[in-house]
Amino acid sequence: MANTEVERHSGVDVEDVPSAAWGWSYMSPRLIQIGGLLSAAFLLVMLRGNHVGHVEDWFLISFAVLIVLAVGRDWWLRRRGWIR
Repeated sequence: MANTEVERHSGVDVEDVPSAAWGWSYMSPRLIQIGGLLSAAFLLVMLRGNHVGHVEDWFLISFAVLIVLAVGRDWWLRRRGWIR
């Protein structure tokens, strides 16, 4: 008798990634981009603090800008179809 159960295939080999059988092997690019933007926003929120010097401010701003540039680059390349 033929098997009537639907076999799902996600493109990931279960032998390479054992958790693929449970569906845990895929992270959404949109989720990663949102996490990056939230991280950059958190760094900018940390500007309001009790530090006296402004060296910390420059580091926080520069790391936030680097994260936003990385997210923007990822978004642009995925939109153009250069990476999947």
